[in-house]
Order: sequence, then C-alpha cells, then structure tokens
Amino acid sequence: MNQEEEFQRYAAMVDYYKSQLESIENQQNYLQAAIMDYQKAKLTIEKISKTKSGKEILIPIGGGIYTYASSKKPSKVLADIGSGIVIERKPKDALGIINKRINGLQSDKQSLNQMAQQIQNQMQEISKKAQEIYEQSVQQK
Repeated sequence: MNQEEEFQRYAAMVDYYKSQLESIENQQNYLQAAIMDYQKAKLTIEKISKTKSGKEILIPIGGGIYTYASSKKPSKVLADIGSGIVIERKPKDALGIINKRINGLQSDKQSLNQMAQQIQNQMQEISKKAQEIYEQSVQQK
C-alpha cells in the first residue's frame, strides 16, 4: 500500500471514529435527560408524600406544564415496573425504584464516557500516523 492510500485509509478511520463519538454524545444526552426526568419525579414524590389528604397540589406533567390536583392518597404512588404494568407503592419504595434507575443510567453514562475516551485515544494515534505520512510525502516532493 502506498503512502497516499494509507493516508486515505487513516482519514476514513478518523471520520468513522468521529461519527461514533457523535453517536455516543447523542446517547449521553438521552441518558442525561432521563436522569433529569427521574430527579424531577423524585422531587415530586417527596413533595406529595408530605401533603395531607384532600389538599390541592400542582402536578408537573412535563414541558414546564402543571395541573391542579387534589391529593387523595399521598401515602401511595403508582410506579411503572415495566411492560406497561403499574403497581401501587409507598413513596419510599417508589423512591428506591427511581434511585436504582438513576444509578443504572449513571453507570451506562460512565461506560459511554469510557468508550468515548478509548475512541478519542485511537483517533489521536491514527491522526499522529496520518500526520507522519503526510510529512514524509511532503519531504519526498
């Protein structure tokens, strides 16, 4: 393989790694949004569990929008346990579910950070090799 072909191969690899990094960044943004959503849920559960039955409260429904509601059973919340199945839980138990989910998302985010770092290291190595080939080709001319 001549220098030009090798240089083009390295350039293609750098482009491929850049697209992988963009994909990882998108996944990290999604995970961060999910974490923030769960943190809002935690705050809401904590606030609702401290209210008295029959008291009027504001419930966030997303997008900065709230609705009025009356707390009927502040000692119970409904938790989605997967596959569209919802069960009644004590707020403390629901907070435990949320904390597990947040921890899982943070772990996933950390794994993505490690993958991104490995890709960046590989990109640096390839860029260095491509730079060396380029400099050799300039010296030969």
